[in-house]
Amino acid sequence: MERLEGRVAVITGGANGIGAALARGLAGEGCKLVLVDVEVERPALDAIAKELRANGTEVMAEAADVASWDAMQALATKVQEEFGGTQLVVANAGVTLVGRPMAMMSMNDWNWVLGVNLFGVIHTVQAFMPKLVAANDAQVVITASGVCSFMGVGGNGPYCASKAAVISYAESLYRELAAAKSHIHVTALCPGAVPATLGDSEKRRPASLPDLLEVDPAPPGFREMLKKMRDDGLPPQDAAQICIDAIKTNQFYAMTHSDAADWIKARGEDAVARRNPNV
Repeated sequence: MERLEGRVAVITGGANGIGAALARGLAGEGCKLVLVDVEVERPALDAIAKELRANGTEVMAEAADVASWDAMQALATKVQEEFGGTQLVVANAGVTLVGRPMAMMSMNDWNWVLGVNLFGVIHTVQAFMPKLVAANDAQVVITASGVCSFMGVGGNGPYCASKAAVISYAESLYRELAAAKSHIHVTALCPGAVPATLGDSEKRRPASLPDLLEVDPAPPGFREMLKKMRDDGLPPQDAAQICIDAIKTNQFYAMTHSDAADWIKARGEDAVARRNPNV
């Protein structure tokens, strides 16, 4: 998708982090934007929409839960009515639940993380696929992970499981569309450490899936360490530009950190050699 000007771009998780950075970057390319976030009070969502409108971008801001198929179907219908089509869909919304062993997790924990990270991607792509098929040139961007899509990490089981499934989903979609010689292209954004609100995921946890643990099981200093890693990470706008460049060149893997290649290679070599995973 070399030309982005005038395209209608839907971004889930668009109020913060990489999603907001992508919104700014795509606005700069001349896209019309549909920003989607689960926020109920909507301060961040409304703020980014106001900022972009002030710069002349046409923006629709919608609060919706990607974990709900009905919500995403309704959103796709509303976008069609407002803009008459969709050419770019960025399935970016994600949450995490870190610092607790999987043995301590409830089904609420798994249903929440997989509902957003995996089914949120599936719902988003499925809801908008008819609109993408109707377009002359279209693109799907799926946010995976530079590390957790390719290896399991202790203390982050649901997130890693969801992102491993997401990269497999994206690769399968890419291969199906390529084999069919479709005009729909696929990019998998695989970010490493990026300053974002991902660490504040609990604030967006639905009341229907409450945390059943009364104490935080994370080791002392664990959350502080993760926060520092993210705060010291690649600026979101840089990750967004890597993604936009990949969209323009129809590149599948958009990796934000070169050291991810070492992790991916090591995992593959371990599997081929039948070595136990490195701890």
